[in-house]
This record gives sequence, structure tokens and C-alpha cells, in this order.
Amino acid sequence: GIGVQVRTALEEARLYKESIDRTMKLSNKMETIRVMHEIDRSILSNLDPGKILETAVNMLARVIPCDRATVALADRERGGLVYEAGFGLDFIPKGAFIAFDETNTTDVVTTGRPQYMSDLREISSPLPFERGLMRDGFLSQIRVPLAVKGEVVGVLSMGKRRPAGFVPEDLATLEKLAYQISLALENARLVQDLESLFLGIVRTLSRAIDAKSPWTYGHSERVTRIALEIGGKMGLGEKEMKDLELAGLLHDIGKLGTYESVLNKEDALTKEEHDLIKEHTAKGAEIVEPIKQLRDIMPIIKHHHESYDGRGYPEGLRGREIPFLARILSLADAVDAMSADRPYRKGKPMEEIIEELKRCSSSQFDPEVVRAYLSGAGSSPAYSRT
Repeated sequence: GIGVQVRTALEEARLYKESIDRTMKLSNKMETIRVMHEIDRSILSNLDPGKILETAVNMLARVIPCDRATVALADRERGGLVYEAGFGLDFIPKGAFIAFDETNTTDVVTTGRPQYMSDLREISSPLPFERGLMRDGFLSQIRVPLAVKGEVVGVLSMGKRRPAGFVPEDLATLEKLAYQISLALENARLVQDLESLFLGIVRTLSRAIDAKSPWTYGHSERVTRIALEIGGKMGLGEKEMKDLELAGLLHDIGKLGTYESVLNKEDALTKEEHDLIKEHTAKGAEIVEPIKQLRDIMPIIKHHHESYDGRGYPEGLRGREIPFLARILSLADAVDAMSADRPYRKGKPMEEIIEELKRCSSSQFDPEVVRAYLSGAGSSPAYSRT
């Protein structure tokens, strides 16, 4: 009877332990699924490759406990890997370059297969990077490739400071995450390619505008550079800087409808000719208005010839009625116009331009924009004649 009771108690204890183990495994799988969903949502909603990698690597530690999680991107032109994102790797900084012949991570890049090392101390001839890992106390690691269209573009790696620190489920989870990261990186690359193509078209159009007159060749790009320098000093955000760049390149697009004989005239313009050229701001706004990607810069193009005292055109806006980015562009446009040679006059030296900006501060130009430009105006000329 005692034997039966003992067997029953042992069986109940075994069943209880199994139920606890199953509950823990189920809870872990549910947490893994939930975190993987969060990772998926976070990285796929982001178009910045750096943020995608940092988000994924930091959230990964919630699924697979580890002492180190990193992403290195392949740089085949330089022949190595760049430590791009992650945590726990203290002996090299982010952005560090690791040559292919200095780490066996290269095997993952060349073969496209995962790599697992249960104990780094068993490596007969460790390469410099693995020696650095061991000096920092890392003993086991797992690495999986990040592949885009069949090409390995990087390696996702995790490490622990004890041997045999990972189980097969960890590899399966890591491979799923690597696929998600690869997909997000490809989406980000496609979007960046489209943005580059769009900006390239805008630059080509800008050059076509300036090519209407030999006296304005390169004007739009110089104005854009000056405007971006001012915007950087005034702390503009990423979106405002992009809008300012587009507006700078296209601010004279309305001159496509202006007679070349007027633009190339060697004498000073008559009032009628000046009035004709003044129409280019409104015409420029009309040209970009139908293009969805350019609607935000339409007010900048339209009002970049307004004066701070209300004497400008086309609508005579004054002070803060003028869009802020248009006030920056107005000064940048004026600086380059004063610097450049024209058929009827030579360009002014920087000293005279500075005095002119000071004189016209609060009348033609926003005084805050003038101060921002003059804070570094003496260090680099606004216009190069080379």
C-alpha cells in the first residue's frame, strides 16, 4: 500500500512538473510571437536602415536572452564588415570597419549559411575579431546572414558569456527575424532609390532652367547650398531641410516661360521687362502645384521675392506673413545674385555683400536670417568664380 502511494505521488509530481514545463514553454512561445509581431510592425514601418537595425536588435533581446546582439553590414568595395547596430560589443565602436580576413564572420557572408559556435575556446587559430570577443568574455555565439535578392548584405549575431548558450529554437527565431530585417532593408532601399531618382530629375530640371542663360549657370545649386547652410544654422528639421533643398533647386522654374532675350539682355532691364521677369514666381508656383511631391514647396517658390517690409512681390507679404523657408531662400538668392557677374555689371566682393545685407536687414530681409548667414559668412565665399 505504501508503494502504491509513493508511485502515485511520484507520478503526480512528474505530471505537475510536465504541466509547469509546458506552461512555461507555451508562455515563452506566446511572448516570442508577440515580440516578433512588434518587431515586424516596428521595422516595416520605418524607412531608415539605421533605425530598422537598432530597433530589431534591441527588441530581439526580449526573445532570446543574450549578452551581445549586433548587426554588421558587408562592404565589399572595402573588403570587410561595418559594425552598424547593436549592444554589448565594447572593444570596438559602432561604425568600426572589420576586414574580411580578420574574422570568421566572413564565412557567413560567403556561404550564406548560419554559423554556431558553442565554445570559442575550441577554435584552434582564432582570428583577431574572435580573440577580441574572448577577451571580453564571450564564449558562445550564433550568426545568421541578412540576404537581399540572394545576396548577403550583412550578418546578425548574438553572443553569451558562457559555453553552449543557445538552443535550436534560438536559431529558428533568429532566422525568422533575419528575414524580416532583410525585407525591411530592401523596402528602405527601394524607397531611397526612388527618392534619389526624384532628386536627380529635379537637379536635371534645375540645370535646364539655369541653362536658359549663360549668366545664371549653376545659380540654383549655389542658392540651394547657401540656403541649406543657413537652415542648418537655424536648426531646421529633416523635413524642412528637404523642402528647402527642393525649393532652392526649383525656385526659378517659372523662368521657363520667360523670354531668353530678356534674361540675356546686356543692358539694364526696362520696367516692362522687369515686370515680365517678376511673373516667374507665380508661374513657378503654378508649374509645381499639380505635382503631389512638390506641393509643400509651392509657397516657398511663390514668395521667395517678398520683402520683409512688404515691398516685394507677388503679393506684398510682410514680416512673418512670408513663409519662413521663403525668407531663407530670399536671402540665399540675393547673395548669389550679388556675387555673380551679369552682362551689365561685375559681381560684388563679399565685403560689399555683407554691408548690403546689414543695410537691408529688417527691410528686404528677415533680420534673424541675416544674423544666421553672417555668423559664418566671412569663412567661405558664397560664390566661386572657378
